[in-house]
Amino acid sequence: MALLAIGFLAYQYPIQKSFATNAFEDYIVSQGTSLENIESKEIFKDYKQGGYFINVIYKDNPSLKYKYIYFPRGEMVCMVFDETNTQLDASDKKVKYPSLED
Repeated sequence: MALLAIGFLAYQYPIQKSFATNAFEDYIVSQGTSLENIESKEIFKDYKQGGYFINVIYKDNPSLKYKYIYFPRGEMVCMVFDETNTQLDASDKKVKYPSLED
């Protein structure tokens, strides 16, 4: 039983976090940017849905917050917020790296 619990915790945290980080890195390359362009990055576990939130501010677009959400089934989405925490559409001229879904 203890081995099962250890396996579950290993998957939920370090393994899944690694999946989220790899998916994030692939996603931002597809958006046309890179890890070197990141000014700040925070990663949080999403306990409700089981994935991860990755909040990013880019050096060349510092007035916007990019929020990436990694879902356990391997999907990732990106939402962009301005300084007033209003979500922006991909068509907004301030959004340099729009979501790949739009």
